[in-house]
Amino acid sequence: MTEFWKSSYWDKRFKEEIEFEWLVSPDLFVSQTHLYLSDLSTKAIAHIGCGNSLLSRRIQCMRDDVRIHNVDYSEEAINRARELNGEQQQLYHKANLLDTQQMTAALLQPVDLVVDKCVADSLSTGEDVVIEGTPRRPAYALAYNLSRVVKSGGLWICCSFSPYRFEDLAECAEWEITNRWSIPVQSGSEKDSDGRVVHRPAVHHYFIVLRRI
Repeated sequence: MTEFWKSSYWDKRFKEEIEFEWLVSPDLFVSQTHLYLSDLSTKAIAHIGCGNSLLSRRIQCMRDDVRIHNVDYSEEAINRARELNGEQQQLYHKANLLDTQQMTAALLQPVDLVVDKCVADSLSTGEDVVIEGTPRRPAYALAYNLSRVVKSGGLWICCSFSPYRFEDLAECAEWEITNRWSIPVQSGSEKDSDGRVVHRPAVHHYFIVLRRI
């Protein structure tokens, strides 16, 4: 299994990979979540697991009045993100999203909004994390740690390939799901090279909006 939860995997990958977008493009992410990103009360956004995505730059083009905190636990990812997105209204933090102390040290001032493009999915491939003395699934640990750095009433927008991520994230009492929807990625029917219709399960990507209670 690919060790998506390990920073060493990403350090190695980002040394060679210039730019890559998980699940959806920055333009598609912004178009799907425009209602939340355009809220003028949002002044600070955390782009968690920023990697080498151009999402932060795309958000800045839309909202040049917000400060974007790019967070990743890979040093190479942070370096690449800085090259791609620049310094204007962009801040960069190296922190393990599953480590409460590192997260609160990185984001000293609570943010209004978190954007997450496949991060909960990647971390969910790892081992359980001990939270307040109890082993928890990684998605729960991520939700718990984000609740420490997001303002009350703030939002977390998660884009996932899994319809079951709703249940994982809803386990953390500090968050409530306020909206969720999916977009089709692949039709359930298509034609093969001979023109015959082939029926396959439709593939979707899922968006989840959670509010910090």
